Amino acid sequence: SLPDDLHRYALVIFSQQLSWFFQVDPEWTKANLLSFLVSKDIQDQKALWAGILNGGKLSGHDIFIFLKPHMLRLVNTGVLKKHSEWVTFADLLLSAWALTDASTGEKWITDEELREALLHFNDDVRSHVLWRAKSRTEEKREEWAPLLLELLRNVWPKQLVAKSEVVSKRLLDLAFVDNDLFPELAE
Repeated sequence: SLPDDLHRYALVIFSQQLSWFFQVDPEWTKANLLSFLVSKDIQDQKALWAGILNGGKLSGHDIFIFLKPHMLRLVNTGVLKKHSEWVTFADLLLSAWALTDASTGEKWITDEELREALLHFNDDVRSHVLWRAKSRTEEKREEWAPLLLELLRNVWPKQLVAKSEVVSKRLLDLAFVDNDLFPELAE
């Protein structure tokens, strides 16, 4: 066991490959890496999340389901400080929201869970989520056009806290993402 910042540095490096470790040996990964999710030392938690978010992706339903309750709590903890961490975290949640478990038909992240996270994000991160949804719709229209409509109808928060000039501009940009979608998006 390495002392203080040395073990945190190792934790950042190892957690960048968390999906691989979990696929190869889930029990070892839970005991030696994921145990830091509940560490009393906030610096250890920050190191773990920095590695996960620096890696920028999680592969596999099992690792995601294990991390999901920790991710949803992360919104309120203050562990994430950097804008880049928040943006990557929001991308992970949006990606997971778009995925459905083939065996159960359930979304990896529910509409309610994503809406709650959006309420806790700041305007820049909410704006980024809209930008990302627009980009994905432009790249993969068949897949993302219905998801975009669902995002705006069922998920996007209606509360005043989620309304701002920057978010309104992104919402307006979305209305023009596709001529065929315009009437439904403009609702």
